[in-house]
Amino acid sequence: MKVLRVRSFMQPLFMFSLLAAPCMGYLAVSSFIYEDGFHLTPREYALAYGADSPAAAAGPFIFLVLRQI
Repeated sequence: MKVLRVRSFMQPLFMFSLLAAPCMGYLAVSSFIYEDGFHLTPREYALAYGADSPAAAAGPFIFLVLRQI
């Protein structure tokens, strides 16, 4: 595993891994929060998550458009 010794590779890898950690944490616990905390059925959770994902992806683009107004 020579690539693990290359600092110029490991630094960005570590940085981008840390940036993805909150998203992975949200994915790991969101079903428990929505189903146990908000008493959603698995189907309702799937619909809520299905609506949330495109909204989260579109959010930065909407921000850029609104910032120019």
